[in-house]
Amino acid sequence: MKDLFQLTEESGYEGQLNLEMKTNKFDYPGLPEKIFALADQFKFKQEIIYSSFNLQTLIHAQKIRPEENYNFLTDKRIKDPAAFVKEHGFKGSTPSACSTRTCRSESGRWTVPCGPRRLLSTARPAFSPTSSKI
Repeated sequence: MKDLFQLTEESGYEGQLNLEMKTNKFDYPGLPEKIFALADQFKFKQEIIYSSFNLQTLIHAQKIRPEENYNFLTDKRIKDPAAFVKEHGFKGSTPSACSTRTCRSESGRWTVPCGPRRLLSTARPAFSPTSSKI
């Protein structure tokens, strides 16, 4: 990850950085703290999106750094994504979709193809509070 951060900083990369904390199968104690400590060593031109399939990981990270951009990943249907995102203070979520839908927001366009975990387009979330309903 250090190499990625260094390359991002040195190249002047202006695209999005979406770091998935892969803690849905194994818990890595202190992972958010380690990621934040490493990220603090670099100057990025954009905010980092922190995402995970593990809700507890995001809640833990958010307690440490509430100002960061957190997005919940899931292959399960979320009944009310807007309420879920608002309740947890996240900036977005990628709920499962049963058909191809396109959501538009002020910040971009997202496409969620049929089937779990298949997000096409940029590293933006499939749903955010500013997007149209899906």
